[in-house]
Amino acid sequence: MGKNRVESELKAALQKLEEKDHCLLAWDAHERSIVHRLACYLEGRFHGYSVDVEYNRQGDRNDPKRVERPRRRRFPDIVAHERGTDKNNLLAIECKKSSNRTSRVPDRKTLKDMKCDHGYKFAVLIEIKVGKDHTSRDRFRLDWIDLDSAAPHCRS
Repeated sequence: MGKNRVESELKAALQKLEEKDHCLLAWDAHERSIVHRLACYLEGRFHGYSVDVEYNRQGDRNDPKRVERPRRRRFPDIVAHERGTDKNNLLAIECKKSSNRTSRVPDRKTLKDMKCDHGYKFAVLIEIKVGKDHTSRDRFRLDWIDLDSAAPHCRS
């Protein structure tokens, strides 16, 4: 599955989120609530892949899937992948609400590491406009992580 198809399916799921769960965005609901609903709308859009929220397993040995950070383990908000193997990881997603003013650097780093260390084909950071920001025209900003911006050890 190519990037254009993945992006198209992601945008369709985001549109469904806007249509069906507008109140979560307008009310600035908890990020986990919004992420869960987005994952529901992604389910079934990637034939042959499972969509999981905060999935923390890898491979056929059920080992923890994580990116090690000092004092903290990290894994993405949503993944589209084949469970039980590291050979078919499609998409890793991190979501941040516009009301969350913390740095996006750790989230980008997690996504880069998911591509490099776990072989995810695509990774994207989504900023979701919520609350007073939700009335703006562009409600979702997608920041795709590509190999050019990934860690040196995984560049082709």
